[in-house]
Amino acid sequence: MPFIKQPPWCAQKKAGFDFLQLHPGLTRAKFDPIAATAKEVNIPFAGHVSWDVGLWRAIEAGYTTIDHMDGFVESLAPNISTFKEKQAGLSACLLSIRQIPAACPP
Repeated sequence: MPFIKQPPWCAQKKAGFDFLQLHPGLTRAKFDPIAATAKEVNIPFAGHVSWDVGLWRAIEAGYTTIDHMDGFVESLAPNISTFKEKQAGLSACLLSIRQIPAACPP
């Protein structure tokens, strides 16, 4: 049977840490196993929302809290998936949102 190394967050849970702080830059390929293992070992996770993960996936995965409201404004922008990470941010998203036709005329 091959040796399977435990992820570092398992050792952190055993050492008494009470949550995992996630930082920007995670890909979905890295985020999904972290979220699954954190749930498996019953350690909450929270932090920044990585661009590749997105706000809705972070919430769906069980983020306990979201730091600095990462991803909230971006999640409101139409066609956010067409933006590059460097193009996003408050100004770009607000300009995009302003281009949505009003649902009700003034």
